[in-house]
Amino acid sequence: MRQFDRLVKIIEKLRSPKGCPWDRAQKVTDYERYLLEEAYELIEAIRAAKTEAVKEELGDLFLILAMITQFYKEKGEFGSAEVLNGICDKLVIRHPHVFGDKQLKSKDKVLAYWIRHKAKKKNRKTVKDRLPTIAPALLMAEISLKEQHYLDKIKGRSKSAAAKSLGDDIIRQVKALVGSGAQDKALADLLYDLCRLAFIHRLQPESLLRAKVLREAARIKYS
Repeated sequence: MRQFDRLVKIIEKLRSPKGCPWDRAQKVTDYERYLLEEAYELIEAIRAAKTEAVKEELGDLFLILAMITQFYKEKGEFGSAEVLNGICDKLVIRHPHVFGDKQLKSKDKVLAYWIRHKAKKKNRKTVKDRLPTIAPALLMAEISLKEQHYLDKIKGRSKSAAAKSLGDDIIRQVKALVGSGAQDKALADLLYDLCRLAFIHRLQPESLLRAKVLREAARIKYS
């Protein structure tokens, strides 16, 4: 795409000996925080339904991703062509029902195929191998529970009994938390089971807690 090529050429110039001193001084690790900041800003724009802001934030993310790619290109490891070819190949391989003759007629069957294929390709032994361990804990719990849910469906295991006893588990953990003893374990168990409850009801605890914190923070005045 001509516009993407233009972006790459601008970034190459910024990083060149005749480019920008600030851009030339940056390291790939500096862009970790920029990536997180811009991702959150994009999410905020999407939720606020601000079309122009979404467009702008997408541009910022394209910039950061292209800049990170440039760092690796300068080291002779890969460039944007390899990145884009890699994701194109991955999309084709993961959609054999679209680009091949495999029969996957439902969303659940597609997800089950993806989970098995990715686990085999990446040599994952447990769900822990799937988790982005630097992600927020609530998000990590959501990913883990989703993975477990589809693995259970693939293997024909039912979780209905566990779901029915979840309320009792939560009450027990609250009592343990306000009592004495291993309160750290009780809190960890309580938080995890609340995440399980949220997953059953298709709620996102990370987003809900963030919204609650913002509402409460807005009520608290310094004077």
